[in-house]
Amino acid sequence: DFIPEIAACSPQTSGREQVISGGRNWNTRYQGVLPSFLDIRRRTPSRGTFFNDADVTAGARLVVLGDVVARKLFGEENPVGRTIRMGRFPFQVIGILDTRGASRGGIDRDDTVFVPLTTAMRILDRRLWVGDIMCAVQQPDLMDCAELQASALLRERHGLSESVPDDFQIQKPID
Repeated sequence: DFIPEIAACSPQTSGREQVISGGRNWNTRYQGVLPSFLDIRRRTPSRGTFFNDADVTAGARLVVLGDVVARKLFGEENPVGRTIRMGRFPFQVIGILDTRGASRGGIDRDDTVFVPLTTAMRILDRRLWVGDIMCAVQQPDLMDCAELQASALLRERHGLSESVPDDFQIQKPID
């Protein structure tokens, strides 16, 4: 279904994983996302590229590193084109995202890696559902309308009658 006030969406899944390159390893957060994540979060690769829709469809083992992870595993070397392991699976590094620092909640947004959503679900999470969907509205003043329509759509999809409370939460960004 289509909600005209919403410009883009990216389901996401996340967890923690050990990432390894040569003799270096680091425990970091991973996020399985769609390419639309870049537009929604206003991020761009500082090196290399981000995965595309075909990579998501293929469940490609590609990874885009946050700056902290890139430095922990590769120092000052350019990791683009190199292979790392996440758990027991090899992933090709295709990019590094621009630096963002800590969020207002204190989470270091550069200490994370990004993989295609389908890849994360299939080999890292091993589940068939997502816990979060990030969305961006067409314009900030459409936020309330988009929230109401998204809520109605989720209630319909979840089969909730009027007397049943929501089994989901909608959160607005703070930064």
